[in-house]
Amino acid sequence: MHTMNVSSMRIPNPLDKLVRSLALAALAGFATNAHAAIPVGAAGSGTFTFDALPTASEWSMLSVSGGSGDVETDAALDTAMSTIAASSIAGTLASQAGSGTNGSAYWRSGDLKLGTQPTGNKMTLLMARLQNSSGDTIDSLTVAYTLGLPTVTPGELIKGHRLYWSKTGAAGTWTAAGDYLLAATGTKAISFDLAPLAWGDGETLHVVWADDNGVAGSDGDYTIDDVSFAKTIPAANILTFGLPGNPAAIDQGTQTIGWTVPDGTNVLALAPTFTLSFGATCDHDSGITEYDFSSPVHYIVTSSDALVIRNYTVTVTVAPPASADASTVTASSAFLPADGTTTSTITVTLKNLLGNPVADKTVTLVSSRTVGVDTIVPDSGVSGSNGVVTFTVKSATPGAPVFTATDTTDTLEISQKPTVKFQPLITWGPATNDTLNAGGTAFEQSDVKTDGTFVAAVTTGIGGTLNGVTFQRWTAFNSQRYIVFGSSPISMAWAPNAGRNQNGWGSPTNAYGNYGYDNGTATNLLLTGGGEGDSPGTLTLGTLVSNHQYQVQIWAPSWNQSFNTTVGGVALRIADPPARIPQYMVGTFTADDTGSQLIQWSGIAPCGVSLRDLTAAATYADWAIAHGIPGEPASGDYDNDGLTNLMEYALGLAPTVPGGSPGSLVGGLLTFTKGTDAVTNNDVTYAIEESDDLGLTDPWTEVASYVDNNSTTISHALPPGRSKTFARLVVTHTTP
Repeated sequence: MHTMNVSSMRIPNPLDKLVRSLALAALAGFATNAHAAIPVGAAGSGTFTFDALPTASEWSMLSVSGGSGDVETDAALDTAMSTIAASSIAGTLASQAGSGTNGSAYWRSGDLKLGTQPTGNKMTLLMARLQNSSGDTIDSLTVAYTLGLPTVTPGELIKGHRLYWSKTGAAGTWTAAGDYLLAATGTKAISFDLAPLAWGDGETLHVVWADDNGVAGSDGDYTIDDVSFAKTIPAANILTFGLPGNPAAIDQGTQTIGWTVPDGTNVLALAPTFTLSFGATCDHDSGITEYDFSSPVHYIVTSSDALVIRNYTVTVTVAPPASADASTVTASSAFLPADGTTTSTITVTLKNLLGNPVADKTVTLVSSRTVGVDTIVPDSGVSGSNGVVTFTVKSATPGAPVFTATDTTDTLEISQKPTVKFQPLITWGPATNDTLNAGGTAFEQSDVKTDGTFVAAVTTGIGGTLNGVTFQRWTAFNSQRYIVFGSSPISMAWAPNAGRNQNGWGSPTNAYGNYGYDNGTATNLLLTGGGEGDSPGTLTLGTLVSNHQYQVQIWAPSWNQSFNTTVGGVALRIADPPARIPQYMVGTFTADDTGSQLIQWSGIAPCGVSLRDLTAAATYADWAIAHGIPGEPASGDYDNDGLTNLMEYALGLAPTVPGGSPGSLVGGLLTFTKGTDAVTNNDVTYAIEESDDLGLTDPWTEVASYVDNNSTTISHALPPGRSKTFARLVVTHTTP
């Protein structure tokens, strides 16, 4: 005789608590013995709501030894499962109130669910042991439950569980039922069939929820609830439809299938593949015969018992071609040495006006300079399903070529054209008139990177020795001053109006670490240097405004050294930065009554210091300095993500980190969040504009009214009832 563990079942409302207590009392004598398995009768198993800790004979677990990242793919999980027998998945579930890492699967006493959040192991297994008590063979079993993610959005690869089943439970007999995933906090109803099953009456069946222990951030805290097992009712559904990488959208309610195929597809001869409900048949074959989809095509599906017949209408739409304006071309690096070796990756992403990727198009990339001056690899490429083609570029010739991508399949030149600046290698010469030359040409301020250094290499010196380095001081954008520095040990010549602290910066003539800094009157300055300096050291910053608050960035050396400093009594530290990776720290202080401030350090001396007056009226230029792109124009795109520096400033984004599409569209409400700096500085205006066809015949026009347009957000409700409409955010720099 098979009995149900009543404490794990949901008793129907309305008299939930009373009926449950009466049922428990009435059936207490029938529920005292341990069950061999969960019985699945002709009406199924009922619904498990886990009102109490389940018995290990029905629900059990196993913590598989190993480490995080050992199994993070389907293939790795399948391999690991092949070595495990159901007899080893026999542990009693742990018990805890709610979320929390645990190597074991556990019962959540606080919200009456089962949970997994692996830690300290390779993976966690949760198993249901079933027995067919229907009196007949079950060919297909429907497993239904609610998957939950209570608290954590995971960074792992498999965001949920991979399900397995086996009748014998022996190692090597597990069949994967698929991945059932949930990436965002909330719940999701899951339902799937185990087929073909051929599960005989009286036989056992094992169903396992496998949760891997990932390494990319925190693992998700997954729960399952409202679990049921029942014989699958014959159905006549098309479950999937389309071609690899190009699935169709299926609406089971209206029995319609909408399939968008790439531009250029021959709709007169398509052989789509599809899957059906277990045992169902269709009047069309899958993936064999080519059909004409220039008009809607009907697919008639019949259930295994011939009692259900469904007529699906398939409509094929050809996607629009690539758009010159919607497609993007970006460079991974905009500054390279002209050494003929170092490369920048140019990524071309073809998109149509709907913003969807365009595949199977041949793309070429050319330089604005004479053929052969710049090396581009490959000569051409074909866009994949993501619309992407990548190239690498390099050159031994200094200059700033512009790169143009063309979709040659459609003779379409992409509008976005990145510039890559190949910078000359430096030849150091003797000090002459305080200028720095490279190949006889004085360097420009734009040749200095934002961290104050050149992208260049020393190739030779006068007489084959480095007997001197010359400096040139530039009054750059926003009164920011750059001072060139050289490698050591060398003799240094200093620029006019530059000073040095010999105790802190090293010997002025035989420098093993000479640093230059500007002691002029500029509020914003960048100090640069090279080599190692004496420790401890001090530097007094003069020409500050008394009682003004300043932000200071201390640039640590670009090698593996710890660095400690104190600014205005505030301790800052970089401990063991990665080798060759420049690091910096940010702090604030208030200038003393004399308008100066002492910076002290220990360990390796700093490579540079930059200051920003927070009390003075701020501008876009100050924001650029504070975000590591001093001197970059508002019209530029420093991180090559398709958003101008001004747009990043206006929306409070990071200009050095490529980001996704800004703003949000929820229920027809388009919203953008304004940047705090831009709002405070009051030097940017915001407007949302609309057009029905991207301005081709319907001009872009500012919307008549906003839902919000305040110091925090600007939002607009898109007009309902239109077949299509386009909207964009326009920002204007009022005081460049």
